[in-house]
Amino acid sequence: MRNPVVSIIRCPRHDDEAVIREAMAECLARIDGLESIICPGDTVLLKPNLISEKSYETGVVTNPHVVKVVAELVKEAGAGKVFVGDGAAVGHTATGALEAAGYHDVLGPIGVELIDLHKGEFVLVPIPNGVVFRKLRIARPVLEAQVVINLPVPKTHDVFPLTLGLKNMKGVIHPRDKRRFHKWGLAQGIVDLQKVVLPELTIFDGTVAHEGTGPTRGAPMGLGLLVASTDTVAADVVMAHIAGVPPEEIPYIGLAAEQGLGCGDLSAITVLGETIEDVRRPFQRIRLDEAVLRRHDVAVVEAGACSGCRQVVTEWLMDLEQKGELDRLRGRTIVYGQNVHAVPDKRGDFIVIGSCVKKFKDKGRTLPGCPPEREALNEI
Repeated sequence: MRNPVVSIIRCPRHDDEAVIREAMAECLARIDGLESIICPGDTVLLKPNLISEKSYETGVVTNPHVVKVVAELVKEAGAGKVFVGDGAAVGHTATGALEAAGYHDVLGPIGVELIDLHKGEFVLVPIPNGVVFRKLRIARPVLEAQVVINLPVPKTHDVFPLTLGLKNMKGVIHPRDKRRFHKWGLAQGIVDLQKVVLPELTIFDGTVAHEGTGPTRGAPMGLGLLVASTDTVAADVVMAHIAGVPPEEIPYIGLAAEQGLGCGDLSAITVLGETIEDVRRPFQRIRLDEAVLRRHDVAVVEAGACSGCRQVVTEWLMDLEQKGELDRLRGRTIVYGQNVHAVPDKRGDFIVIGSCVKKFKDKGRTLPGCPPEREALNEI
């Protein structure tokens, strides 16, 4: 069995479809082209990242120009029905994300169906050899597609250093199952999901990436790359190296490789096109410094929080720190996350954030919501 192949091609323009098409055609040709995975008449799902209602120029969502080019090439390869679908993060909708990113304007003329996976039917699917999940609710269109093409944006993340191709497939599950992922183990949950929805092809839209306080509140980065492979694990390994993050720091990559879903060993991956060294661009990773919180006597009790709460709380605390106002929380304890089962009695001034910890509402100031409103935090 030959080594998995990952193709890296420069794509210097994010809004010029002729440039994108030329780069995409070269990128796919190096991994044997779309004809190697598409048969005439196949139904094909293009799965971008539509996490929230943002312009693609922020690097938060997949570039619709990239998706349009892939859709056109897929049709030329003989596909029948082609549709674009995703499910957004908690508190957001893919319908809104499609509109905000300009998908209707860009893809409308070529007759590709755009769907919000959270608004359709879900099917309860058994997970063979599932570790933390024995079954999951998967959007029916994903299961009915003969070919799934995964189109993630490389971004920093608030739980893992990076959110990459394997994690991008999390958008196909029922919104309530997303909470279960964070409760029972996000990394292994992502891997269990791949056992039924592992895509035939993963193409990183690196035209505009996202760094800093990702996955939605950081800064855009003009990476100018397309990275593709029929082995999603191998694609993630290569993309991690490009971003300057050792893959072993991203637990779902190692778990996926160990459980036979792809190649996690860079030395066994054939990289074609550009070299990793020539395109390496370390992503800026911004995290809340726990030492800063301790210096201001601010305690945080968190376990099993999803990205919705984590992003709101982290951004709020970082803003206070940058403005020199963190002392206004001195002596207080911030509590959030669905796996918090106890809080320290010795610290009695609590700020209880999010619906998952409402059982501690008698401990102090409570800000419900899933996720809570940032404006409410600003009033504390």
